[in-house]
Amino acid sequence: MKKTIYLFMLLLGIGFFWACEDENTNPVLDTTKITAPTLTEEMGVADLVLTRAAAAETVLSFIWDSIVYPLDQIPEATYMLIMDTVGSNFSDPIELAIGDLLSTKVTGATLNQKIIKEGFRHSVAIAWEFSVVAYIVNAPQDRVYSNKISMNITAFSDEVVVEPIYLLGGGTSAGWNNNADRVILAVYLPESGTDSTFAVVDLLTPAGTDGSDGFLKFVRFVGLWAPQWGTDATGTSESGPLVLRPTESEPDPAAIPVPDVQDDYLIKVDIVNLTYTISETVQTLHIIGDATDAVWDAANAIPMEKLAPGKFQLVANLNATASEGFKFLELQGQWAPMYGQDGNGTWDAGKLQYRPTESVADPKAIPAPPETGSYLIEVDIARGTYKVTAQ
Repeated sequence: MKKTIYLFMLLLGIGFFWACEDENTNPVLDTTKITAPTLTEEMGVADLVLTRAAAAETVLSFIWDSIVYPLDQIPEATYMLIMDTVGSNFSDPIELAIGDLLSTKVTGATLNQKIIKEGFRHSVAIAWEFSVVAYIVNAPQDRVYSNKISMNITAFSDEVVVEPIYLLGGGTSAGWNNNADRVILAVYLPESGTDSTFAVVDLLTPAGTDGSDGFLKFVRFVGLWAPQWGTDATGTSESGPLVLRPTESEPDPAAIPVPDVQDDYLIKVDIVNLTYTISETVQTLHIIGDATDAVWDAANAIPMEKLAPGKFQLVANLNATASEGFKFLELQGQWAPMYGQDGNGTWDAGKLQYRPTESVADPKAIPAPPETGSYLIEVDIARGTYKVTAQ
């Protein structure tokens, strides 16, 4: 409290000093008696492309001199380094540093995180400007801004980059061929909770059908046979342990058996906890709901185009006035299997929620879009996602 009173009296004194040199004039705050800080970027950066590889390195180094007030015995000012897009006039700035300091260094990781967190796009050059704000009391009328420094900055995506793995085997559509045009990419599932789970949908064929030997494996790299994952004697066509072959000098693990019925299957593998599961998935998919022309008539659910195992799309009219939205059915006339959304989805994208049988509660419908019109609707069973794009 004493400090607040002291600062108030001090600022009152400053105003008196500035304004009362001529007792015949009204008190006016003469900001021309303040010398603002001068900001310098020591590395001379004009165009900055941030990269994940150099994230820990210093990419910007700022120094500035002290603000000068026309009064002795004034408290030390606080300095705040800020940035905002060019033309925004620092109306909603990003804070980079604050305190009783006259310099700061910024790493690529810090700068990238600040930009991405505020919702700005990555992989696109954006014009930014920097300034230092000095103040004793942090109120709009008391802030003094330095000169501006402008530069173009390209941020990188903060998504985790994970090396892929690939499916192959006599029981798969790839066969025992590890060439790039044959192996099947398994997608990484970052929301799985393990940071090591991959999934793929493929047509699996049992032994003796269409020349299949009825087995599958996974490899890390195209064209190489190690690292490789198989199973052991306890592995089945539904689940089991993964066995890693780290190098080609190690013996091959046993291959994973495929189910006895030819069909599309969802295969999930966890390469850290070393487990796998194989489950039958949909071969067809239909859209239904009061946002569609089919409304909630299961017998007239609209067929989607199958692009590949586990991937479906449809261009359809969606009605913005619908009270619920839409879902996906495997078969016309049957309410299960069904896909809705997990409760966090929006009209344009989200995670799928699976209902295998009618004894399981209905998932939530995907909301109707904000405007009635034609939309491309895409479903990826391996990723467990849907996407809706206006046409």
